[in-house]
Amino acid sequence: MSNSAQAQNAEAEAASTYVEPESLFAQCTAAIGTRANVRLLRWDFLDDRARRLALATTDAERAALALPRRQDLERDHPAAFYSLDELQALPRGNKAFAGGPLPLVAVSYCWRSAAHPDPFGQALVRFAAAVRHAQRHRAQRHNALLPKAVAVFFDWCSLDQKDAQGNRTDQERASFQGALASMQLWYAHQLTTVFMMTDPATDPASDTLVDSLSYGARGWPTFESRCAMLGKRTSQHAWPLLVDVAALGCDAGRTEAGQAPRYPPLRPDEFHALLATKRFTNGADAELVANLYTATAREVIGGASMLKFGGLQWGDAELVELCAWLPHCQKLRTLSLVGNRIGDGGIRALAAVAASGGLQQMRDLNIGSNVISDRGGRALLKAIEAGHFPAMTKLETHGNRDLSELMRTRLREALRALDRERAARARVRTSSGIN
Repeated sequence: MSNSAQAQNAEAEAASTYVEPESLFAQCTAAIGTRANVRLLRWDFLDDRARRLALATTDAERAALALPRRQDLERDHPAAFYSLDELQALPRGNKAFAGGPLPLVAVSYCWRSAAHPDPFGQALVRFAAAVRHAQRHRAQRHNALLPKAVAVFFDWCSLDQKDAQGNRTDQERASFQGALASMQLWYAHQLTTVFMMTDPATDPASDTLVDSLSYGARGWPTFESRCAMLGKRTSQHAWPLLVDVAALGCDAGRTEAGQAPRYPPLRPDEFHALLATKRFTNGADAELVANLYTATAREVIGGASMLKFGGLQWGDAELVELCAWLPHCQKLRTLSLVGNRIGDGGIRALAAVAASGGLQQMRDLNIGSNVISDRGGRALLKAIEAGHFPAMTKLETHGNRDLSELMRTRLREALRALDRERAARARVRTSSGIN
């Protein structure tokens, strides 16, 4: 195999890591003589444990019901885990319109201590209430509920943990290291749902150091939430794949949707600066987390063929931030920004990326239902006419009230002219015998 073919295969494999379910199942697979890197929990087991915790009246009762580490749970409650075959058989969500999300929930939460992340079960009780809520109430602009049968990634129970003396066996150590190297997968994958265990006063993307135990102040939750915001699709045909538990309102008996805000992806240098303000239970994890984010963002954003950031209330500033990544998106064919608040400044930034040589493969651009006027339309028109979008075949501009019909017509005509140019070049190549 040639070097170029090997490189293409490697790129294809990296791109599918966060799109296809096989990468998730591989983490749950144990070869002969080894332990699976990850075990996923049954929702009904967690639900039952959480209900009993909610009825407990003393700290001693709560401590006795707190979740044990994975190895102890495997020994005492082996039925708490899904087998690989059972995981693969779980029904997926809408494949045609939402990509077929898995009923797989990853929990992003703050560890209370290195000895036990949730010694009195408070996080489990809140998480369980949030899942029940999401199974009963449809979020705004979503017509699907979270399924009743859900597999759960809860790191304390899903990864091999140290014993009371701070040790792991050789097999446990190998399993743990394998899981740690792929922690981003459970949050960044397009088919997983992430429940962020935020507290009511904490924005999941906050740059402010609040209470040392709050979600926004911690290193791993910052990494997990930022990974989760990278590439997940937004679709009315699926349940929300990113849930802010504090915003869900279930703690107070309310019925808010709880769909978490989603921010433009941070550049690696920006993430490193943000991480420097956060606290880690194990300070040695900071460098690992920084490197994992860099690699993940480059694969998820830089290697994407489709990016959908619709209905997120983004304005020009958010699109400008996204534009910092777009020159690196050499495979990007579809970009959807529909249903935001993007105006002319954001569209000019997008046109500038194209003029600089980015977006050469983009075929489909949806900027419908924003606040773009003819000024933004002219910037886009100039870029198309200048050949800066050489592959574009489809442009959606509906719902921009200040974009005149004349400008829409000119944009359509520019695309038709581009089609004719491509067809003419194809005929020349055919007549010349060039493939």
